[in-house]
Amino acid sequence: MKKILAILLPALLIFGVMFAVGANAQIKMQAAFTTRPMLAAGEFYTLALKSDGTVWAWGHNLYGQLGGSVSGVSAIAAGDYHSLVLYSNGTVEAWGRNNEGQLGDGTNSNIYYTLVPGLIDVCAVAAGSGFSLALKNDGTVWGWGKNNIGQLGRGASFDSYYIPAQVPGLSGVNTISAGVHHSLALKSDGTVWAWGYNSYGQLGDGTYTNSNVPVQVLGLSGILEISAGSVHSLALKKDGTVWAWGHNGGGQLGNGTNTISNYPIQIPGLSGINAISAGGGHSLALKSDGTVWAFGGNSYGCLGDGTSTSRYSPVLVSGINGVIAISAGASHSHALKSDGTVWSWGRNASGELGLGDGSKTYYLRPEQIEWLNLGESSQQHIPTSTTTTTTTTTKPTTTTTKPATTTTKPAVTTTNPATTTTKPVTTTTKPVTTTTKPATTTTKPDTTTTTTTAAPTGPSVTQPTKTIGNTGYRSNILNWFLYIFFFGWLWMR
Repeated sequence: MKKILAILLPALLIFGVMFAVGANAQIKMQAAFTTRPMLAAGEFYTLALKSDGTVWAWGHNLYGQLGGSVSGVSAIAAGDYHSLVLYSNGTVEAWGRNNEGQLGDGTNSNIYYTLVPGLIDVCAVAAGSGFSLALKNDGTVWGWGKNNIGQLGRGASFDSYYIPAQVPGLSGVNTISAGVHHSLALKSDGTVWAWGYNSYGQLGDGTYTNSNVPVQVLGLSGILEISAGSVHSLALKKDGTVWAWGHNGGGQLGNGTNTISNYPIQIPGLSGINAISAGGGHSLALKSDGTVWAFGGNSYGCLGDGTSTSRYSPVLVSGINGVIAISAGASHSHALKSDGTVWSWGRNASGELGLGDGSKTYYLRPEQIEWLNLGESSQQHIPTSTTTTTTTTTKPTTTTTKPATTTTKPAVTTTNPATTTTKPVTTTTKPVTTTTKPATTTTKPDTTTTTTTAAPTGPSVTQPTKTIGNTGYRSNILNWFLYIFFFGWLWMR
């Protein structure tokens, strides 16, 4: 018997070592490369989701919107001052400002983390200005938070709802997007539905009347992707064309004019588009060749063409290609390249570009975030430090080129407000199961073309801060084999 054990025990030890190491490596591989990288630009901050399911954040952090330790995340959304993450198990966590109940925990007290109660089986999230949306796998949409203009679509315009509730009468949805005070939903039949604030025609129903229930956007079919900006909206058709409606003071509709439209109009000369993102007063479009095109207000250089001149028609973002995803914030922009690198341009007064230099308040061309690669493990490219800063925003000198052509206003004659809304931000997110392009994020209104956005006071992080989560697992299998080997050896003696 002892001879048999003398042969079996070494073999058992070798097998145990190989099995434990192999199992541990396999689990680590599965944990590290199951998530689609994503960018979400908020009001004055940005979130990034890495392929290993960890979340990075940088920029303004007065309300704790940069968050903390999370892992196993499959989607993200950045609002004005609050953030949402969707876990792979279909639950949602929120943190940051909660004055309107936008965190969904049943209160309006600011907290840093809360798992949104009673919300399960979720496949996408979107964050607006003081309100939140979630899309479930059954095609229903749920909302919570601010509702003074009907942005939750519940059929009433009560101030706020502190817990999630379903948007009545809306089903078959596969994509959602949140503007500052309006919401968009794309149905599986290719139609688009909208509700909430509509003073600039951003609902696209041919009126300027707010709606507290979903209304169908006129004339759209075969839509692949949607994005809600501050007070304008974008839609991408399956044929690669882009359609826009709403506010157009800075040229964010891209049709060569600065005339608003309460119904969708096609953006001339823009084709072969794979992804869109509507920001504060500007818009981004990603072509199939990996180039990025931008149009609209250009305060702080958020169009990335090397100037601060507003553009009423799409212009090529300077010096960047190989892009697979885009995200437009209030006055800043981001792009994710196929090699996992992230590039930023535009406003940087709160460190929202993540470039590590809080003293420079804007960048007119894309710059790489050296500390961050969304395709790598969270154990790599960790910033050596995080810096807090409060800076004074100095807006670049801005000139506006008038459009060469003029168009008449839409036939509807309802009078528009004389001023734009001053509330910020929005976020958009697509269902995780749709295209390979990440969800876009939107934000704060930018009046016509030259409005200066004041930087809020409060702490900022100018380099990406890793929200550290689980980066692997340790197996105890090897320990058991060692115990068996040790006691077997003692028995043989």
